[in-house]
Amino acid sequence: MGKKSKRKNKGKKGNKPPIKKPPLTPPPPQLPPENPSSDPKPSPNNGRTGQFWKRIGSVLAIAVGLLTVIQFRTRPTPGATPPTGLDELASSRFTITNEGYIKFTDVKAVCFLWDVRFRMNPSSLTNSLENIISPPESILETGETLTVPCTLANPIHHTSGVPFQLRKADLAIVVYYRPWPFTLLRRHRLFRFVARFDNDGKIIAWDKQPSAILEQDFEDAMKTWKPPY
Repeated sequence: MGKKSKRKNKGKKGNKPPIKKPPLTPPPPQLPPENPSSDPKPSPNNGRTGQFWKRIGSVLAIAVGLLTVIQFRTRPTPGATPPTGLDELASSRFTITNEGYIKFTDVKAVCFLWDVRFRMNPSSLTNSLENIISPPESILETGETLTVPCTLANPIHHTSGVPFQLRKADLAIVVYYRPWPFTLLRRHRLFRFVARFDNDGKIIAWDKQPSAILEQDFEDAMKTWKPPY
């Protein structure tokens, strides 16, 4: 009996206390995205669209820059001096000077007689284009001047051969050109001049005036006349 009890005591001494496991902590709750409808991963189509609009913006920026350069770097400047002879149109001097920073290529100029009337003669000239001219090699360098004559193809003279004097003269000097190196662009400028008379009826000056009023008539005359440009 005594041995049996001893074995029981030894078994009790060898038993280890159970290990307590730490309580399981629940995972943190997942918050919903700020914008549930948005896709965090952009699709390939969205990336291509963004690149396309970036390229369009770059092209537009370059185009605006070129137009700005052309606008401020090209400056055809008109000039007019009163007549020095009996033929008041032919002896007046009209000029175009390149006062910009780049040269003009493919230059052509023409005198447009919008409304010209004579003294002692019922004849008149309206919407008439005269004398297309070009500088040498059709190039007008910076600082160079081109004279644009307004000589009539069929002058109106007295029977004595003396030309009739003018009582009204409203005309324009038109120049076409391509600014170098932007030669794909063809531009034209229209400069209007109106004769100023003294008390004796002689032209003493050509006054520069706004040209918008005769732009359309010039365009119509160009369509019917078809100059060799």
